[in-house]
Amino acid sequence: MTPVDGETGIPAGRLPGSGGTRPAELVLYQDHQLRVVRCDQSAGRMLQVSGQIDAANSAALARILAGADGDGAVVDIGRVTFVDVSGLRALVTSRESSPCWTHLRNTPPYVQRLLTVLGWSRTPEETFAGPL
Repeated sequence: MTPVDGETGIPAGRLPGSGGTRPAELVLYQDHQLRVVRCDQSAGRMLQVSGQIDAANSAALARILAGADGDGAVVDIGRVTFVDVSGLRALVTSRESSPCWTHLRNTPPYVQRLLTVLGWSRTPEETFAGPL
């Protein structure tokens, strides 16, 4: 349950046995429910969020998103299995405060519905960006 704040990095390089390369990854946060990883790719910076976002960890996610620099990163939430209103609020607040976080990538259908029902989506294209 101990958060990891940027101390575990996986350097960019060749994937063993694949001949391909992997992007540099840095674990920004991890607890028993949630993992947030920054991936530096050729197309820019992306945050991959996986697991469950709820009241226990939404403040940590909000801090990560608020501390992001303005280099055009996107947030991939395709591996999020659960999100409560505090998690939605963390995502929406980051969109409101920083233009580089206006796009969510691989938004699960249930998150799309929740954002729409709550009136927290500006436009479908802006909130529900698909794969790059």
